[in-house]
Amino acid sequence: KAAVTPGDAAGKVTFLDGTTVLGAVDVATGGAELKTSALTAGAHSLTAKFAPTDPAAFDPSESQAATYTITEAGSSPPPDPDPTDEPSDLDVTDEEGTPLDVNPTLTAGQKVLVTARGYSEEAKVKVVLTGSEETYPDATADAEGTVADYEFTVPDPLADGSYTLTLTEDKAEGHLVEFVFGIGDAPGPDPSPSDSQGADGGVDGGSTGGSDGGATGGSGDSGGDGGG
Repeated sequence: KAAVTPGDAAGKVTFLDGTTVLGAVDVATGGAELKTSALTAGAHSLTAKFAPTDPAAFDPSESQAATYTITEAGSSPPPDPDPTDEPSDLDVTDEEGTPLDVNPTLTAGQKVLVTARGYSEEAKVKVVLTGSEETYPDATADAEGTVADYEFTVPDPLADGSYTLTLTEDKAEGHLVEFVFGIGDAPGPDPSPSDSQGADGGVDGGSTGGSDGGATGGSGDSGGDGGG
């Protein structure tokens, strides 16, 4: 699902899985919804793009990416982690080795050390920051399947919001570990969509393919009083 503000904005929302188009839907009463069975098992990065019918009245816009994992049919998805506990396969510390809280608030330019477990022996692990164009070097797991003390530096500048650093084993059905963090203060009320990152990697309240997930889009008019 994607929310578009203001509610009278007319146009289409295109939903994408990475660069793959899943479908385009007309905006109705401030939103658009797509149901699809095109998502294969594994990790996906979902975005929504709004294209106005009248470019002179409203601007195009694009949502942040939302990471979501699809499991094979018939398999049991892993239970949602207790939001008060650090996942057992992830440890994150500051440069001095002090453990960080779950979903910590970081600052642009801050360096943290990420330890992720559960990979295959000496597996190649790809590192991606959703919602950012920054590129990061691959990591390599040790003989126990652990990526130890991977150095991650928060991009500077980086807009306030919620972000997810994913460490994904580079093979089919590879293990994936997510580190969710925020930048800046929690946003106050504004005309922008305000979905929050779910513990399962989706966006709370959305639905894609029958599973919680999705992304949000938005529009603003050229006169300056539109939404995000």
